Amino acid sequence: MQRQLVIEKYPWETRLAIVEDGRLVELHYEEDDDRVGNIYKARVMNVLPGLSCAFVDLGYEKNAFLYQGDLRGIKNNTSISDVLKRDNEILVQVKKEEVPGKGARVTTYLTLPGHYLVFLPYQNDVNISRKVKDPELREELRTYLKALKPKNSGVIVRTAGALAPLQDLAVELDSLYATWQQICELERHMAAPALLYKDLDVVQRVLRDYIDGNTTSIVLNKQEEAVMIKELLSQDAVAQGIKIKVEDAPLEKLGLEREIKRLMKSRVWLKSGGFIIIEETEAMTVIDVNSGKYTGKGQFNQTILKTNLEAAHEIPRQLRLRGIGGIILIDFIDMKDRSHQAEVLQALEQELYKDKAHSRVLGITKLGLVEMTRKKTRASLGTVLAEECQVCEGKGRIPSNKVICHEIMRQIYNLGHRSATTVNVDVRPEILPHLGEQSRYISQIKEHLGKEIVFSPNPDLEGYYHIRS
Repeated sequence: MQRQLVIEKYPWETRLAIVEDGRLVELHYEEDDDRVGNIYKARVMNVLPGLSCAFVDLGYEKNAFLYQGDLRGIKNNTSISDVLKRDNEILVQVKKEEVPGKGARVTTYLTLPGHYLVFLPYQNDVNISRKVKDPELREELRTYLKALKPKNSGVIVRTAGALAPLQDLAVELDSLYATWQQICELERHMAAPALLYKDLDVVQRVLRDYIDGNTTSIVLNKQEEAVMIKELLSQDAVAQGIKIKVEDAPLEKLGLEREIKRLMKSRVWLKSGGFIIIEETEAMTVIDVNSGKYTGKGQFNQTILKTNLEAAHEIPRQLRLRGIGGIILIDFIDMKDRSHQAEVLQALEQELYKDKAHSRVLGITKLGLVEMTRKKTRASLGTVLAEECQVCEGKGRIPSNKVICHEIMRQIYNLGHRSATTVNVDVRPEILPHLGEQSRYISQIKEHLGKEIVFSPNPDLEGYYHIRS
């Protein structure tokens, strides 16, 4: 696999696209005030034992949400109110960013990620990435790091760490521990609420996670950013062959802007002519697979299998691209053959394996739906790049022209109490032709009221119509 990173950085935002084998697979979007990964000395503002949560002040307009399950050291049968009190000061880390209607979610399980390791203050375990399968290597790494790590701390070995020399792991562990010591020093001297540690920006995070031997080139729009990246990469032997190129508007020039705009659409076409529909809701994301234009040349079962396999490869890509997490339900086209079901699930899991975000496929329900979850830390691109439609209020549907016409006619019909001899109605221009189709009923309304009715087009109306008299 060959990977390319495409970066556009501006004072107000950064966009970073990841292209693998010529296809856009991830888009990272960060504004100047991104807080995920930051560590704060927070002040407890409210403790709600009935909801097993507390709200803490990070120094921003909205308080952050701390769930009992994210509170380190609390036992299952203990109430959160027995551990936290108003005005307590605690160390927290933002795990999910603020979204419309909800404050940020924080945790007291702190993590300091590096390229090879993740440092875990106040924990003692040494864990190895699930993607490292060799049992002997896992045991070697665990034994080495248990003897090396500081007391009262834990470590996770990332996939890249399994391939690194042990000396490199030791150097990075020392660096992460030094960062933690600096945080502790700031905590002792600063009053809550206070920012103690700011996580790396999106460019540095992606470089940390994706410099693994597969990244071959980086294209970006800022010369000073290129200098910083070259300096970072010079410290990593794996990154020595990476080519760096500076040019204006690289996303546009590489044809990626068109793909980014498609992410706002719910329908995604497959190569065969089938398509998937992606619908995000408050509770979960639902994905429907359809055969569309594809009729196949062989047996019906094979047509279904081919469409479902294409969807199983495309769905993980769309989840990565759109930043979708949480509960996900996939409605593949019904397959009676158990071997076909297993083949589609295997294809889905193989594609999800490429994703840095942890996911789990839970299997097929009795209704034939595939249940899965994907770790969610940031708002999906649909939430970041779009806002709720003021007309349909986020439903994706608006009243039909016929329904609007009937509403206008009902309102006029019940104006008999008004003394004016003429009823003047402003309507949106696109509604006028449909009112003309209702002329028979409008004549009956005129007869009922004993009044004239005048419709006038007004494109500046906020609603569909306005009755002036």
